[in-house]
Amino acid sequence: PFMTLMACYAWDKKKYVEEKILKGEGLAGQVWQEMATVYLTDVPSNYVKITSGLGDANPRSILIVPLKVNDQIFGVVEIASFNEFSKNEIDFVEKIAESIASTISSVKINARTQLLLEESQEMTEQMRSQEEEMRQNMEELQATQEEMQRSQSEAESTMEALNSSVAYMEFDLDGKILNINPKCQEILHYKKDDLVGEYHRILVSKEDKNSEEYREFWRNLSAGKQMNGEFERISKLGETKTFYES
Repeated sequence: PFMTLMACYAWDKKKYVEEKILKGEGLAGQVWQEMATVYLTDVPSNYVKITSGLGDANPRSILIVPLKVNDQIFGVVEIASFNEFSKNEIDFVEKIAESIASTISSVKINARTQLLLEESQEMTEQMRSQEEEMRQNMEELQATQEEMQRSQSEAESTMEALNSSVAYMEFDLDGKILNINPKCQEILHYKKDDLVGEYHRILVSKEDKNSEEYREFWRNLSAGKQMNGEFERISKLGETKTFYES
């Protein structure tokens, strides 16, 4: 941290004016570090000159006061005079320095408050934007869910139509029946529990079970070949039913 000159009047130490002051550097830096007033009446001849339109001269006293409020330093005031300062004058400068420090503190607090307010407003705007984006995403998600529900409803309607008009039976590659729909149950006069777990040959005649054609039928299915055509199946009542299977 360092201090830089903000204002100067009748001060002739140009080198000092142009430089930055570090904490603890010189008398002003010591006042900053120690946070206490320094008053000198024995001023070195080369320290500073007071200048005016009439010329320049060395001061008789130097008063350096910290701009301090609530144990926080905001700067330093340095005053050179041809006369010595009285106790009342020193007290007055210290009070003025405290007032200046309080004003600077208020300005900094207000500036930070304004910055925080702007950041808060920006965050609020971002949250509004995010909420709007989330709302749009929710609407899109809801539309997608509604579309999925319509598709599911259509699929269920299609399955209901198929179940009411098409006989359907599912079995594995070994010929074990896995599922059978109501239409197929109706045609074959079997209940679902009567057939699930049984083998397909329960639905064919004794002659067909032992025929080469039936064995070829299952070899083709096991090999992944699709079998289409008309096939005779035996119902629970012993009736012969002709199915077109695919």
